[in-house]
Amino acid sequence: HFRKGLVEAYGEILGVTSDNVILDYLELLSHNGLKGHWQCPCGSGKRLRKCHLKEVQILRTRISSDIAKSAVKRLRETPT
Repeated sequence: HFRKGLVEAYGEILGVTSDNVILDYLELLSHNGLKGHWQCPCGSGKRLRKCHLKEVQILRTRISSDIAKSAVKRLRETPT
């Protein structure tokens, strides 16, 4: 239940269901700052500034970079 629980919890917060997209969002949130030219984690292929920048900025108020780093580490260490 460990990985499944993490994916469910962060999926609800992020509003997505795909494991890969959740990991992409968490990796983006793990940085101390955001760059608009980075790829948007939603999978659209667009740059962050032209896609979900505002939403990611709001998410940063709910998920700190330290928590995101910890979640990424746990998700990468836990088998699927």
